Amino acid sequence: MKLLFTILLINTSIILAQNNNLENQNKTGSSSDWTAPASANKLNNPLAGISEATINGEKLFEQNCTTCHGNSGKGDGPTADMLDTKPADLTSLKVQKESDGALFWKITTGKGAMASYKKDLSEEQRWHLVNYVRKLGEDSVNQNKRK
Repeated sequence: MKLLFTILLINTSIILAQNNNLENQNKTGSSSDWTAPASANKLNNPLAGISEATINGEKLFEQNCTTCHGNSGKGDGPTADMLDTKPADLTSLKVQKESDGALFWKITTGKGAMASYKKDLSEEQRWHLVNYVRKLGEDSVNQNKRK
């Protein structure tokens, strides 16, 4: 029962965030059109290459991101089909080519159904997520090599 309540609460939060940001989303286009400002590319990841940060990022991802982005980060989470804008495939070359600073900026700022995590996660935690997004990309590349 508690799990069902939690799922309903998460779904409601996502739908409310989507509705509250619909006007902004309509002005700025789809997730594939979302570009961080050039200033974001100048942000340096203070935790780059630190495996403990990546491990912490995985836990944060499981808690905050899988409902939309899915367990493997491909944008196929259980609520993805309910959103007007499909969540980004975080393993895609397009996302993986973005700078760490751009990813950090997007996690911090949010857009449309993509929540802003500025208030919910510390700056350090948001960098942990960036590290884990990088790992998702590496895992995807390694999986494709095995095929």
